[in-house]
Amino acid sequence: MDLDGTVVRLKVDWRAVRRKLEGLLGPLPPDKTVFEWLSKVEKEGEVKEALRLIEHAEKEGLRSAQLDWEVVELLKDLRRRGAVLALVSMQAKNVVDEALEKMGLKEEFEVIVTRDQSLKREEQLREALSKVGWGDVLFIGDRDEDLEAAAKIGIPAIKARVVDGSIKRELRKLLRKLSKFS
Repeated sequence: MDLDGTVVRLKVDWRAVRRKLEGLLGPLPPDKTVFEWLSKVEKEGEVKEALRLIEHAEKEGLRSAQLDWEVVELLKDLRRRGAVLALVSMQAKNVVDEALEKMGLKEEFEVIVTRDQSLKREEQLREALSKVGWGDVLFIGDRDEDLEAAAKIGIPAIKARVVDGSIKRELRKLLRKLSKFS
């Protein structure tokens, strides 16, 4: 599953981040996410500077993150019932670690893949699946790009968000399904 937007909402002003990145690197293509674009930048120094800028914004956003404690409890329930949880995130590893620690979820995820390993969602998903297996899996993300990446590698995915409560509905459905098999 994805982190920002799905499990927690980091309060990052992505428009401001995008403007700063454009000041650093020039115009960003409007049809690409920041990370899709950065994965194609050839100058390593520019990419590192851009990621440093983004990480700073994410850490600021984490300070006022929207946490939903019911989501936390639902994820813990899934784990207690035997679900293997893996997390993929476009956030930096230390931001992910801090967010999970803040929510008390650090120990609930068996695998965590961040942008430190890849700026491409498909690669992140492949990395996570190489560790947990390709069996009975479901990816949960909050963006259309998440669903597209999952489809490209042939795994089912659903869109769910913390801000509208749809993540809670989807996690409850998964818990009901697990209960049928217990």
